Amino acid sequence: MPKHFLLAVAIAVCAAAAAHAQEQRPRTVGPTGRPEAPPGPEEVVRTRTRVVFLDALVKDRKTNEPVRGLRPKDFQVLDDGRPRPLSYFTREGDSRRPLALLLVVDLWSVYGRPHLKSEAALGRLNSALSKLAPEDEVALMTTWIEEGPGGEPVPSLRMVSGFTRDRAGTAAAVLSLPRLVAEQERLLEDLAERRGRYTEDLRLDIVWRLSEIADEVIALTRRFPNSRFVVVGLIDDLFDLRKGEREEVTERALRAGITFNALVFKKSFGTRFFVGTLNKLVMKPRGLSVHAADEIAKQTGGEVAQVGKPQDLTDGLSRFIDDMLARYSLGFTLAESEPDDGRLHALAVKVRARDARGRERGLTVRARRGYYASAP
Repeated sequence: MPKHFLLAVAIAVCAAAAAHAQEQRPRTVGPTGRPEAPPGPEEVVRTRTRVVFLDALVKDRKTNEPVRGLRPKDFQVLDDGRPRPLSYFTREGDSRRPLALLLVVDLWSVYGRPHLKSEAALGRLNSALSKLAPEDEVALMTTWIEEGPGGEPVPSLRMVSGFTRDRAGTAAAVLSLPRLVAEQERLLEDLAERRGRYTEDLRLDIVWRLSEIADEVIALTRRFPNSRFVVVGLIDDLFDLRKGEREEVTERALRAGITFNALVFKKSFGTRFFVGTLNKLVMKPRGLSVHAADEIAKQTGGEVAQVGKPQDLTDGLSRFIDDMLARYSLGFTLAESEPDDGRLHALAVKVRARDARGRERGLTVRARRGYYASAP
């Protein structure tokens, strides 16, 4: 009897505990007034947000000075002609994305060689870099040749100084350019002597292709997903020697979010006339160009400045930096239903503002001309 009694007590206690737990469980009353079953596990809703960013430089048409203090309502961004409401807006003085500035110097520039051999001229270039904010990073890359297996000059690129916030380190790298130019010239003279050729004749065999330069530069952008990646080239110009190469490089630059600027060394009048005639009669009919720098800068929202005297290096780069810092950062959000179609979408930025007298101002706007909705 005691064993049966104890078993009955245990069963009763368990039943009471179960009933108490049932009473404590929250219940939901449905529209009919009857209790509903407790909800199951919460469903996870996944969303993705895609924002198209672009930087816009707004200048006064008369003074060519940046226009500051504009508001979001002053801007209109058109995506394939369709207005897009801004979901992101910053201007000078607001928090901004840092710059990743890559200087690309053509050591084999014909018209810029006097500047690249002058420490005084390059010192002027360094003075412009002092305008950058402490969080901005700068790197220096140059064209370069190496000796090939058959003793021929092989074109390549060389990173002289990696991305750094150390301005003194960057300045030292820039001032090393005269030594690097002399080193490269000695190598070419040695190769020419060993091959029994004239140095300038051998030099004509050296060709840097835009697409190969793009390979090196675009690989660097992946390290700076939260920065504005800006390239400034010190060059004679960019030659488009293969049909469609300029368009290919422009597309890749737009996909990578690169803004391209160029300090182009001036040519003599006779050279300009010859090159212009060559471009008009020979290059353009074949879909080529000897002025690819202008087109790539225009499409990516950059600028081109001419360099004649050493002071132009300071003025040109200073203007680029001032304009970079004065740019407005705009962004709009793509709807989830919009496909990743992989095609080029044309962008246009319009700005309307009035002066102190209430008259509409004459403005120019520089921004990249399109974006690619990446395919899956």
